[in-house]
Amino acid sequence: MKRVVSTENLAIGGSRGYPHQEMERQAYINKLHDTYQIDQDRLEQIFEVFGTKTEDIVKEQGLEVTKMLKTLPDISVGEIKYIVLNEDILHLDDLILRRTMLGKLGRITPDSLQEISQICGEVLNWSEQETEEEINRFTHLMRHNHKMDFNTFLDS
Repeated sequence: MKRVVSTENLAIGGSRGYPHQEMERQAYINKLHDTYQIDQDRLEQIFEVFGTKTEDIVKEQGLEVTKMLKTLPDISVGEIKYIVLNEDILHLDDLILRRTMLGKLGRITPDSLQEISQICGEVLNWSEQETEEEINRFTHLMRHNHKMDFNTFLDS
């Protein structure tokens, strides 16, 4: 089909209403701080990744955005939960490879995979068996589709 609408200048996700001037950005962060009582440095960290989706995340997850992952201390439990709840996540690979930069940046370790899978399992009501199957599915995809012998990495 021939394209009838250009998306070149279409603002999506966290770029919609993005404050480009430093003063506007600081006013946005200050407003969030005043409204939700979340530390400004933490709000800045979330804003760097999610842009104007920051308010949605903080509104939905509250103080969960201040509970940092043990294995990835720059990411919060609330951020993971928000993505799982709002980005049509069905599998671990949806989250790790397509909805975050964790896979692309090589940040997944055996411990972080376990921690993230537990959060996903909690949000998506996976049983222990389903959670284990998701870990196995992810490692299989890494080995076969991405030529990374993730199983060897997990055994080390």
